[in-house]
Amino acid sequence: AGREGATESLRALIPEHVAYAWRDGGADVNYHSANLPARNAALVARASQNIRDYWRPEFYYQALVDEVNDAVPAFELSRVAGSGGLLEIDPARLAQDPTCGSVPGAYTVQGWRDIVRERIESSEDRLRNDWILKEVYEGHTLDMRDWLLDTYRKDYRAQWIAFLSAVDVTPSVNASQAADRLRELASSNSPLTRLVDQAATQLRFRGNGGDDQALASIEDDFAAIHALFRTEGEGDDKARPIDRWTGEIANLVELARGLAESGDVGLAATTTAKEIITTVGPGTSPISKSIAATNRWRDDLRVGKRECTDAVVRLLHRPAESAWRAVLAETQLYLDAAWSVEIWEPFRTLNGSYPFASGSTDASLQEFQRFFGPGGVFFSFYDTELAPFLDRERQPRELWGYGLRFGQKTLDTIERAHAFQRALFTDKPGELGFTVRIRPSQTQKVSGDPPYCKATRLAIGSERVVYGMGAQKETEIAWPSATGGARCDVDVDGLAPTAATADGPWAFFKLLADARIETRSDTELEVSWTLTRPGDYAIRVPYTFRTSSRVHPFTPGFFDVRCPRQIGPEADENASPAAR
Repeated sequence: AGREGATESLRALIPEHVAYAWRDGGADVNYHSANLPARNAALVARASQNIRDYWRPEFYYQALVDEVNDAVPAFELSRVAGSGGLLEIDPARLAQDPTCGSVPGAYTVQGWRDIVRERIESSEDRLRNDWILKEVYEGHTLDMRDWLLDTYRKDYRAQWIAFLSAVDVTPSVNASQAADRLRELASSNSPLTRLVDQAATQLRFRGNGGDDQALASIEDDFAAIHALFRTEGEGDDKARPIDRWTGEIANLVELARGLAESGDVGLAATTTAKEIITTVGPGTSPISKSIAATNRWRDDLRVGKRECTDAVVRLLHRPAESAWRAVLAETQLYLDAAWSVEIWEPFRTLNGSYPFASGSTDASLQEFQRFFGPGGVFFSFYDTELAPFLDRERQPRELWGYGLRFGQKTLDTIERAHAFQRALFTDKPGELGFTVRIRPSQTQKVSGDPPYCKATRLAIGSERVVYGMGAQKETEIAWPSATGGARCDVDVDGLAPTAATADGPWAFFKLLADARIETRSDTELEVSWTLTRPGDYAIRVPYTFRTSSRVHPFTPGFFDVRCPRQIGPEADENASPAAR
């Protein structure tokens, strides 16, 4: 008996009985109870104990909600005439919360007045009349009516916050389409305005066919949506906020139409996007003004629950966000094409040469500098076209939840270009060249019986690090050298091992490709070459490299660049700018 006797199936019967009692009422339960066989006292006691242990008032509440949802239709966008093709549920929010696309019937005015209100008011009588639940109810101090009403109010509020926050203007693929859609939304009787009006009706409980004081707090919490329809101001300034808002949408139409008819919509959109995203403080574009006007109205309102007001404001922002997304869509197409011509095509020539392609002919140092150097091909494009859309960490900037789309390969290429500039262009402003300090060490046996080593030499072009097994001095080596080539060799008492050599202007890095490199700190590495006398012995020739910066060209994969053909993700060439 008691807790030990309760099984999962028995516990499952409890909410089922609650739902049964809720639907069929005390009279039906009493009728069936009267026709049951004589009670087994032990069985009844055990059942009563289990009910007391596992009863939850949530079972009763859920039975109420399920009943109403079966009888009353949900509030959906499809109920708003003309919304098709203009309004949708934000896919990103829908992915996070699959229930936000509609408001269940239980949380509508009809659901409240037709069923919920009466059920909550009679809840205590129902509990007292049920032959099982009355024992539980009488043993609790819970005020069932107040608990049900409080829970219902919280859920009613939450459902409408989620729905209003999820409604979006259908994204446009270009400025022309955005102008057409926004023009339809600028009407005082547009689908979006009607949606706001219908939502306000669902959130009004005073003087709306009855005075429902029990839910009056919900109306107060959503004071913002009701304030939209109250006339404000005097004289020529007298207007409803909802009408001022539709006037702002008309300005968005002019912006989108102006871009579409500019003659070079991509250039015009890119110029507009840069201006908007880099402006500090209130902007002058219709998009910025619309957002700012709504925010000022919200800040001046000072009534209502903050999360409820935010949901209303988020809905009011949607037309301006739609215009911003259209500007970004045109900008994306323009910059994707410009990147392909100005960056991807020129880089293809370099990409087929060393140091980008192992075993290939060397890239010209002049061509490398022309492309990656300060003020060169890459950074001229980056500074002018891309930097406005990236933050200080070179991650995509977002405004009102949206920004230019950057594929990961593009971001990696940008990071690599900055690494080239920091590591390879340090000696003279704007010129290819860096300095590294190199200190030799004693050679080490790897295998066999190597002879005594008298000296080691590391040559990088015309620069030399010679070590005669005495004091270990640090030598400053500059790259590139006036002459190419690189070599590591030794003098020994006997037959010398094969030297490590490389040719060409990038010989230093070819030689490093054959070395073992171990990091000691951010600016210090141990670099060693293994020299072999085939069939006889092998020795390791170690050096300590010290750099002036944590970003240096001696890290593995330093020259690995996978420059994409466009800025945006390659798999989504035609996708609209994505929401955060």
